[in-house]
Amino acid sequence: MGYSKSLRTYDDVKEIFDAAIAQGGARVTCKTTGQAVNLRARLNHFRFLDRESMSQVYPPEDPRHGTSVYDPFVIRFVGDSTLLLEPRQIGGYTIEPLEKPEETQP
Repeated sequence: MGYSKSLRTYDDVKEIFDAAIAQGGARVTCKTTGQAVNLRARLNHFRFLDRESMSQVYPPEDPRHGTSVYDPFVIRFVGDSTLLLEPRQIGGYTIEPLEKPEETQP
C-alpha cells in the first residue's frame, strides 16, 4: 500500500519538521523500530509532496519552485528506534580534480 498524497494526512510529520527547523534539529524516539522505519518513510514522502506543491504554487523562475523548506534536513537512525533530523552539513570531505590521463605516443 502506498502513502497518502494529501498533505493534510501528514500533520504529525509537519509538526516534527517544524520543530527541527525551530530548534536546529530534532531527535524523535519511537516505540518500535517498525514505527521509526515508517516515520522516516513518511517524513521523506511528505517532503516529496511539499516539493510538488511548491511546483504548483510558484512559477519555474521562482527559487522556491520545486523545493521544500525541509530539504536541508538529513533523517538518519540512531539506535533501533530513534531518528535524528539534522541540518545537512557541507564539508568533511575533500574535492580534488581528476588527473588527466597521460597521452600515449605512437
